[in-house]
Parts: sequence; structure tokens; C-alpha cells
Amino acid sequence: MGNSSDHPLAAADRPADGPGIATSRDKEQATSLFSRLFGRKPPDADEEAPNEPSAPDAAEDSDAPPAEPAGDQHRVVAWLRLSNPELSQEREQMRLFALEDTVMRALDESGVGTYETNDLERGFFRMHMYGPDADRVVEIVAPILASAPPGSYLAKRPGPYGTSEERVDL
Repeated sequence: MGNSSDHPLAAADRPADGPGIATSRDKEQATSLFSRLFGRKPPDADEEAPNEPSAPDAAEDSDAPPAEPAGDQHRVVAWLRLSNPELSQEREQMRLFALEDTVMRALDESGVGTYETNDLERGFFRMHMYGPDADRVVEIVAPILASAPPGSYLAKRPGPYGTSEERVDL
């Protein structure tokens, strides 16, 4: 096997899109998965990453607004009151995560918006959702969240970042 053409993976015998070579379809699938998991494309998906410092982590600066999707997306945040502010009860965790899965599925199936993330704040479990029309997002998720504990509500921002929010009680 001293000759490179004798090697089993010689260039002539290897398919153009062989193992270890990423095709455009592979990149699209990875970008789609990355977007689903993190709500955005990886830095090398279409353009170079900017040479700016990263945004502060929410734990470091709780007054900073959460990352916003590009464009003039409307936002709906579900504020679900917790019986335990630390969300340490397993039964409540399971109920909220099942509810979160139902909301994600409903948004995906309806096509009216996307589910971005969740977080805990001041005794509430928050679900962040975005779409081109906040009213349509509310129409889809409000019936699902109707059995939320008293004090729970939706904060609807019918416009781009900076637009005033409206409270919708559940």
C-alpha cells in the first residue's frame, strides 16, 4: 500500500460527499437543529460572527432584556405563578414541562409563532414566544394555559421591541 491509489479511500474511489465532508444539506440540518434548540443560527451558518463581546448573561444582569429574534417580531410571555418560587416540587416541574411541550407543539402545528425559551423570575415560570402577530399567538396558547394557577397571565407585546405590553389574564 505504498501507492496512494492503492489505498481503499483513494480520491477516485471516494464519493464526492464522502464521510467527513459536510454537504449543504448537512449544514441545513445542523442549522435547523441549532435554531430549534437555541432560537438562532450558529455564527458560521451564513456569515462570520461579529467581533463584539457577547451579551451579558441573564444571571449577571437581570435588567437586560432577553435576546430578541431579528425583525419586528411580536412577543408573548406567559407568566405562570408557581406554588413554590424555587420550582423545587417535582410534581409542579412535571406539570409545567408537560404544559410547555403542549404549547410548543401547538405553536409548531399552527405556524403562528415560535417558542423561544423559559425561565424563572420572582415566583413565576415564564414561557417566551414570538410571532408576526401577538394576537394570533394568544389565540393559540390562552386556551392551553386556561387552567394556570390564579395570578398567572400573558404579557403581549403587539409590535417590535420597545412597544408597550398588554396584560391578558388567564
